[in-house]
Amino acid sequence: MDAGSANTRVTATADRLKVEAQRLLLGGGALFAAYYVLFWHLGIYSAASLGIGLAMALGLAVAGVLSRRVDERSGQFVAVVVALLLGVGASLSAWYSGGSHCIGFHTLWALPLIYGLFVRDAWVGSLTIAVASLGGGLAVLLRDETEPGRIAQWVVLSVAAGVFAFVKQVFERRNLHLTIDEMEAAQARLATADRMASVGLLAAGVAHEINNPMSYVGTNVDFARTRIADLRKEDAFPVDQDLDDALADARAGCDRISGIVATLSRLSRARGGSATEVDLNRALTDVLRLSRRQVEGVAKVKFEAGDISTISGDEARLGQAFLNLLVNSAHAVELRPDGPRTIEVSTFSRGPTEVVVEVKDSGCGIPDAALPHIFEPFFTTKPPGKGTGLGLAVCAEIVREHRGQIEVQSTQGEGTVFRVVLPRPVAGSAEAASG
Repeated sequence: MDAGSANTRVTATADRLKVEAQRLLLGGGALFAAYYVLFWHLGIYSAASLGIGLAMALGLAVAGVLSRRVDERSGQFVAVVVALLLGVGASLSAWYSGGSHCIGFHTLWALPLIYGLFVRDAWVGSLTIAVASLGGGLAVLLRDETEPGRIAQWVVLSVAAGVFAFVKQVFERRNLHLTIDEMEAAQARLATADRMASVGLLAAGVAHEINNPMSYVGTNVDFARTRIADLRKEDAFPVDQDLDDALADARAGCDRISGIVATLSRLSRARGGSATEVDLNRALTDVLRLSRRQVEGVAKVKFEAGDISTISGDEARLGQAFLNLLVNSAHAVELRPDGPRTIEVSTFSRGPTEVVVEVKDSGCGIPDAALPHIFEPFFTTKPPGKGTGLGLAVCAEIVREHRGQIEVQSTQGEGTVFRVVLPRPVAGSAEAASG
């Protein structure tokens, strides 16, 4: 799923919620109309109560139509209007149809609960209808000179229903907004991932374009150095150490640029190519060169290359995994306010069948509760703007593709150790393949 589809999902969810609200309000209006017509037909409600009930049903229908055309603030206003309509209307219909002795009166205390069935994400409306139904019911009870015990019982029921409905609306609103916030955050992270992919493609193109002119520059620098050396043999050119140093620096700069270009070309190679022999030490050297500006500006990096054999795999994909681990360690070190700021990278063999790439940092560490989730897509403990939640998930996927595993040890406040364990070629299989 890309950022465009995530945006579509957020919009579709909002539209779906509006459609649901409209259906609930229209359905509620139809039920109220049927309820009042039936009770009027049975002689329980007067004609005045029927008129009030039909007005309530019409109001619900109008609110349902408006719910598709309003924003959140206007939607809250519509919810309050609906609450007043139901609370006041139900109280008036009871007033004109036998008061507290009317069957419909006994539904007044439950109005906040009924309201919650038809209106969502409207805690203000829920509070409004609770107050309106409580006030209307008390007015009817006092007019009928009802005994205090029954009034107290009715008030307790009404308040309990109102509190329950209000709390339910608050939690529904919280959960709804959490869901929308999560979807919007996922959309933002996917947009970042899209930009990262685009930057990768752009880097590959730039690397290719740089390679040719850089070869001209390097060749001409070598030619100048050789020509100067030949002229000096004939005493036709004076010794100038500053010139020699400048040409040597130019040659070193050309070599460094060429190395970066070669590394970019390897790391941007398309996924899915055939497996080749990968020198993990060389791959890590390339990655350290590429990440020098981002990583070494934060922590002191030490690389200890072990005596390990080559493995079979995709060098570009493995390089991406190692780069993600290094950047993750740099962020962890950066988040630690004090203490040593180091990242140690090493390779070594573990038994006859495995090679290990270890990345150890002195960063802030990972909380125990977060450890089981760090390889889940979009999960991150970093502050906003520091990560997409995709880096370690991509690492885990790449390592699984190479039939390996990632081990993690972390102590909060002290640092983290990631070990990428990869299978090494078995000597017998290699000889069979070569034979």
